[in-house]
Amino acid sequence: MNDRGRGFVRFLYATGCRVSEMVGIRLTDCQANGEVTIEVTGKGNKARRVRIPEEFYQELRITFGGSTWLFETGRSIDGSK
Repeated sequence: MNDRGRGFVRFLYATGCRVSEMVGIRLTDCQANGEVTIEVTGKGNKARRVRIPEEFYQELRITFGGSTWLFETGRSIDGSK
């Protein structure tokens, strides 16, 4: 599995998020305070907070390199750049 795949799986395991919650995380939803608190929006538009270690958050930032989304891949829905 590549680094991005590992990042996805580790995040889902650590937070209990659904995939749809994970891919909707904007960088503005993330607040660092020793660990990183992330507000995710789930089913029924209900918001909740999850936490991950700051080191893991920095790994995700390096791996995905997003400017808007935490899990940015640089590809559009149709697979083009």
